Amino acid sequence: MEKKNQRKLNIKKRIFIPIIFVVFFQLMTFFAILFFGGEFKHIQQYAYDMLAEKTTNRRNYVEDEMHRNWSAIHDSAASINKKIQSVVRDNNAEIKDIRSDKQLNSYIMQEITDDIIYMMRMNAVNDAFVILETGDLYQTSDDCPAKSAVYLRDIDTFTIADSKNSDILMEAGYSSIAGKNGFTLDSEWTSSLEMPVSDIEAFDFYYQTINTAAGNPSESLENLGHWTNFSRISKSMLASMKYTLPLIADGTVYGVVGVGVTENNVLRLLPSNNLLSESACYVLAVDENGDGIYDIAMHSGSAYSRLVGNDTTIVPKGIVRGEISAFSQSSSFETIGSIQKLNLYNDESPYYNENWAVISVADNVHVLQIYYAFLNTLIIASLISVAAGICFAVFASRQISNPITEIINTLNHKTNSLIKFSDTGITEIDRLTDAIEELQVNVEESASRVSDIIKLSGIDIGAFMYNRNSDDVFVSESIVEFFGFDDLPRGDVVMKMDEFSRRLKKLDTENTLFNYNSTSSLSDNLTNNLTSIVGNNITKMLKVVGENGQTKWFRFNVVEDNKKILGVIQDVTKQTLETKKMEYERDYDIMTGLLNRRAYYQEVAKRFQRKSRLKIAAFIMLDLDNLKYVNDTYGHDFGDDYIKTAANILKKFKNYGGIVSRLSGDEFNIFLSGFNSKDEIRSIISSVREELSNSYCLLVDGSHFKLRASGGISWYPENSESYEQLMKYADFAMYKIKNSSKGSIAEFDINVYSKDSILITGVEEMNRIIDECRVRYAFHSIVNARTGRIYGYEALMRPQSDILRSPLEFIRIAKTGAKLYDVEKMTWTQALKSFKIQKNKGNIEESAKVFINSISNCIMSDEDIEKLESDYSDMLDKIVLEILEGEESNNNYAEKKKRFVRKWRAEIALDDFGTGYNSEYALITSKPNIIKLDRSIISGCDADESRQNIIQNIVGFARSRNVKVLAEGVETYQEMKMSIACGVDLLQGYYINRPVFEPEPLPEKTVREIIDINKEIYNKIMM
Repeated sequence: MEKKNQRKLNIKKRIFIPIIFVVFFQLMTFFAILFFGGEFKHIQQYAYDMLAEKTTNRRNYVEDEMHRNWSAIHDSAASINKKIQSVVRDNNAEIKDIRSDKQLNSYIMQEITDDIIYMMRMNAVNDAFVILETGDLYQTSDDCPAKSAVYLRDIDTFTIADSKNSDILMEAGYSSIAGKNGFTLDSEWTSSLEMPVSDIEAFDFYYQTINTAAGNPSESLENLGHWTNFSRISKSMLASMKYTLPLIADGTVYGVVGVGVTENNVLRLLPSNNLLSESACYVLAVDENGDGIYDIAMHSGSAYSRLVGNDTTIVPKGIVRGEISAFSQSSSFETIGSIQKLNLYNDESPYYNENWAVISVADNVHVLQIYYAFLNTLIIASLISVAAGICFAVFASRQISNPITEIINTLNHKTNSLIKFSDTGITEIDRLTDAIEELQVNVEESASRVSDIIKLSGIDIGAFMYNRNSDDVFVSESIVEFFGFDDLPRGDVVMKMDEFSRRLKKLDTENTLFNYNSTSSLSDNLTNNLTSIVGNNITKMLKVVGENGQTKWFRFNVVEDNKKILGVIQDVTKQTLETKKMEYERDYDIMTGLLNRRAYYQEVAKRFQRKSRLKIAAFIMLDLDNLKYVNDTYGHDFGDDYIKTAANILKKFKNYGGIVSRLSGDEFNIFLSGFNSKDEIRSIISSVREELSNSYCLLVDGSHFKLRASGGISWYPENSESYEQLMKYADFAMYKIKNSSKGSIAEFDINVYSKDSILITGVEEMNRIIDECRVRYAFHSIVNARTGRIYGYEALMRPQSDILRSPLEFIRIAKTGAKLYDVEKMTWTQALKSFKIQKNKGNIEESAKVFINSISNCIMSDEDIEKLESDYSDMLDKIVLEILEGEESNNNYAEKKKRFVRKWRAEIALDDFGTGYNSEYALITSKPNIIKLDRSIISGCDADESRQNIIQNIVGFARSRNVKVLAEGVETYQEMKMSIACGVDLLQGYYINRPVFEPEPLPEKTVREIIDINKEIYNKIMM
């Protein structure tokens, strides 16, 4: 016993001493790493960086506000300048007469007042003004010059603007203008702007702008804009910082236009709580001479006087670290901060050396709070760590042997109950390894752990294991629940292979797991099928129909060795149902439930792979009559009912083994095969046609609208053995009947087809046009609905032929003559060539895009595409590829076109949107950049609330996906106005202009109308 006790004491010492050593070693190592690794300096730098970063972010915010809102007055200044010159001309005067003609000044101020109001509202500023250089025309004394001016003030720019302008104060200007516009005259209002010599610095914003512009006559107006420090034009009004632009005509500087922002407005951009609360503040300052001395314009926060004192300037004393400077101030503690210059002027501006800056000013001690807090926390944590280490070492040395004894006792008893540990001496440690080696984990315990893991994973899987030696099958609890084995006990179970096979056989109604003709026992049959999965990349899917009629799918995966087969069963019902849904939406038209074009072609192609089974077959092409009339008269909802009713009747062809498809909006295709005579097929067609003719749709007014369709039939093998040719023949027969007697069905006649003069002549002429490239492209302008500027042009094919003048007829004959590829190639090359020629002539702006109508079921070869990219590489990103919403193209072609459009960084436009049979699906699948609203939606939209709602809904839907909306077919001013009001981005139509071969600038009248409409809409919103 003494030896055993001695060994206990030795273990305690061996545990205690190393733990204490490790604690101290870790503590010293930790401090050494922090010190020599420079972490203390890094934390100080992090504190300074935080101050610099916040200052930079605040600088960016202030700079953005000054650029984007306050100083964005160039367009307003240009408009005011233009109106002033117009008033001068209308009064048969010259700019110099402003200095001598008070009546002329009155006319000018009345004309430009609305623009000054507009400038104030649009730029969210407190002051807006125009001051004219009138010499001594308004001067009443030598010590107080006065100028003709309109100076307006809005004290609160954040409240909703009063439509009557009662919230605007007039500081200077004609009282008649105030009365006319609803302004309130300020208490110190003057009819002209007085500039006392005693306070001349307050009007630097005027004199400095006038003098600088006069001294730099060749400088652009953009470079002459100038920000000046806070000043007030009268004693009682709030000071404001001002941005001014000179007014120049024929080289003469005759005044200034500008805006002002009060301290309160600027102060919201410089919140003191953005820094260190009462220990820091922001300062807005300006270095007018570029000498690094910043005159303080304004500040935020109560800490200003404590940190800066009474100084009116800030001078950097030196660099503390990085972007942090020390400031030479009168305070008794070290004041630091970050100076972030505002980028207000470009390199060519006369004011380039004048630097405005956002400056953060803070107490250095408070900036480094995080550093000092870190040091305090580190010291406390170190003391706690040492104390905890000592306590832990004492505790561990006394208690380490208890868990070991508990493990040994439990293992020696080999109990199946929960493991419980009891105290023993350290001498039992030698028995621990032997006890663990003797402990055997049985199969049931291991499997039970697997089931628990499966449950915890939250995945619908189960496991089974077949032991070949014992013929036992372990089945996890989840499999029992999957298959509804309610007669078995709850939890994991073990059963013989025969019983397991019998239960699965009852569920396997489709013989997925069992060979139907097998003569072996069920267990052998199942075993053989399961082992066939191993190593062959095969997955077995078991379909189970429950007693409630609900169908579920389970996937079997199996591995095996010489002794056992281990299987995993996963419930894949959700994934299977989602896959089936996707397959259905891929192959079926959502509205009618019929096959779509792609699936129809696949099914027909499958049948033609076994031509011996076709016997007598017929292609039937039907086109619903009067669908456009129903849509236009009663709306698209009733048009959809018209299509669905017809589709439900045409589904009767399925009863005779037919393939029924909806190819486009009103076009249906049917293929019937396997008949012994034409009369059998004619009889079927006649019965379905009779039912179609006797059917009707119930319209909104309660009346009945009868269904009617025109169709064409081609026969296999009489007319052709090629289904592509047979579909063309059926289409020809339908085309002939629709142009002669609608509502009938005609059979294809090869003699009529051969003798049709238009087709023969048309084909010859079509070939001549293609061979000689006798096409020209007219360009139809597409205009920005906000600015009236040209956005792009749609290239419209114009065949140069007396026989084939219509592009649609030309393409139709090209389709019949299998020349679509040649037309597609000619479209791309000639459209881009014509566009480039007009661009080189200067008729088309550099930024304009070209809209090209590509044939959906056709694509150029890789070689032709490479040549196109080589010839027009500088124009590829200007292309907008137009695709038709209602036309289903070859999926491979469509995807390939999308790839090279993305490669070119070009765009896609979805044409005729709203006329197809599946607009939302087309929008989602084609992912266009532009939606072209069809003329049928735009026409009459100014008087039709339903059309307006449609346009607004489409615009809202498109904007949520960053898609532009183009109103196509704008033919009246009212349609253009309503389209803009509904929010469309682009305009196109005969009211804008007509397609021409030589593009011309838009009429000034049209551009002005677009701008005025937008202003009117803006003013209504502001009201």
